[in-house]
Amino acid sequence: MAVIWQKQTVSEHYEVRTAGNSVRLYTNGIFHSQWNPRRPLAGHLWDLLFLPSLFHQDAPYIDHCLILGVGGGAVINLLNTFQTVKKITAVDLDPVHIKVALKYFLTKKDNVDLVEAEARQYLNRKGNQKVDFLVDDIFCGADSDKSDPVRPITVDAEWLALLSSHLKKEGVLAINFEGVEQMKKALKPSSLKKAGFQSRVYFQHPRYENIIAVCFKSGRNVAHFNTQLAKLKAENSHAAVKDLRFELV
Repeated sequence: MAVIWQKQTVSEHYEVRTAGNSVRLYTNGIFHSQWNPRRPLAGHLWDLLFLPSLFHQDAPYIDHCLILGVGGGAVINLLNTFQTVKKITAVDLDPVHIKVALKYFLTKKDNVDLVEAEARQYLNRKGNQKVDFLVDDIFCGADSDKSDPVRPITVDAEWLALLSSHLKKEGVLAINFEGVEQMKKALKPSSLKKAGFQSRVYFQHPRYENIIAVCFKSGRNVAHFNTQLAKLKAENSHAAVKDLRFELV
């Protein structure tokens, strides 16, 4: 593994490393993102953040996606590789992550708008903006006793309502949780209903503790998801796509 770029600030140390055809972003030694154009779906957590887009009724054609938490931009690349998206807005508080995504990760940029902002402030500022697919992947540096990133924003009733207010009626919301218990505490049926969501499913990969919860304002269409997933696998010959592993519950 080779370090091809690094930067030290007062409190953060950033590295971009390569491993074979993969590019990886590390912040303070924490693995934040990876992209390999030869293996877009390679069994990583970012696969599960992309997969909920297949639920959208217009997939593979999606008008506007909003991603909260850029990292290196792996989810942006997945959307632009497997979907036809008119516009992707991606928000991150860390300006270095944005610069790294632009220089080292993004394979397509003409439909991408990268915004440096705190997620809650951005959503409050864009009060009338409604999107088709919204990803909450907001993670920051680890606590002192952890080696993995942690969520800085608690998913409570207020946050759910704010996310919901930025989704179209047919919109799909994906939220990255640290684990099952965190998700269950946040997404109680009463909390979902109050925020305007009718149902939810979740994705999990055998290699990760993280849970990707997917919330729907107008009901879930599993048949459409399965059709889109079968089409994706049929159109991509790489074994990593055909052997895509996850649990949908």
